[in-house]
Amino acid sequence: MYYPACSTWPDLRRWNFLQTSLPEYPKVIMMDETLELSLEQEFRQRAFETLVSRMSPEQAKDILVKLHKQMLLQEATYRQLLRHSLSA
Repeated sequence: MYYPACSTWPDLRRWNFLQTSLPEYPKVIMMDETLELSLEQEFRQRAFETLVSRMSPEQAKDILVKLHKQMLLQEATYRQLLRHSLSA
């Protein structure tokens, strides 16, 4: 099922109102399909995939929670930098 670029569950629920049932977990959708990883990033991604495949489910869940927190902190940092650059 295709979902438009939505970032939150409420956005997906609104979209889902017009569709069938909401999946258990939202699918990851790239905002810009033209973005590609650099060769180094692709290597790092594959290394991470290998690392995760060797983890127990509990370890994988733990690292997923930690990565999500890092993503939220990164987003907050970008917002703060953007606010600072726009106010300067």
